[in-house]
Amino acid sequence: MGLANGDSLHRWRLDPFQIVENGVFYTPPQIPKESKSDRSHQSRDDHSSSRHTTGKRLSDREAQEFEDMLKTITVERKRIAAAMAFALDHADCSGEIVEITAESMSLADTPVPLKISRLYLISDILYNSSAPVRNASSYRSGFQSCLVSIFENIHKCFSSIESHIVRKAIQERVLMVLTTWERWSLYPPNFIENLRSTFETGQPQPTPAVPEADPQIDGDPLDDDEDVDGVPLDEEDLQRLSAQLQQLLPILPNQPTAPKKSRW
Repeated sequence: MGLANGDSLHRWRLDPFQIVENGVFYTPPQIPKESKSDRSHQSRDDHSSSRHTTGKRLSDREAQEFEDMLKTITVERKRIAAAMAFALDHADCSGEIVEITAESMSLADTPVPLKISRLYLISDILYNSSAPVRNASSYRSGFQSCLVSIFENIHKCFSSIESHIVRKAIQERVLMVLTTWERWSLYPPNFIENLRSTFETGQPQPTPAVPEADPQIDGDPLDDDEDVDGVPLDEEDLQRLSAQLQQLLPILPNQPTAPKKSRW
């Protein structure tokens, strides 16, 4: 009855009401207080509904496990390797894993060292996207679609750092990641350069205009009276050329030489 009138399993109206006209009044029970786990579960449902992931999705427990990894990740190799292994083990859900990771990089109040640790994780996943694991290669295209946004958010946090020493250290680490991606040939050079520009200036590199085709690309037309065949040979030149060819003929073998046997 309550569901038909707009109530839910967790929230309902508390006013007494009649089920049958002129019948007794029914008083709904009090709504129980939410526990911390209930709020966490509701928050998880809200985040899930706001995502636009297509394809297979993580279970609630798996998604919570990966989110916990992102919250506690550091540059320690063991932690990054564990999160990377999780991503490969759940490569069928790569779309949601990419989206969760991108969301974690978009929070303005996330400390910069944590963002750098997550960037290292992205790099580790991309490096292993060529592993012989089903659907692992989808991480490359998945992250490519949101890397510009990720580097815009890194730039915002980077710009808010006042310490010159800390800024220099962060800059070195971010640019080192991009240089490594260039060496791995993960993405086209112009895309990497676009990410570098986004990190340094906060703006993606403008797309260069395509130059117009040169209408004279084939060159200038020839004059009608221009001689393109050269000067014709006279009789004396022809005889001299014929004699030279006769001298070369004995050098040419009558039969092709048999190939030598390979020592391999």
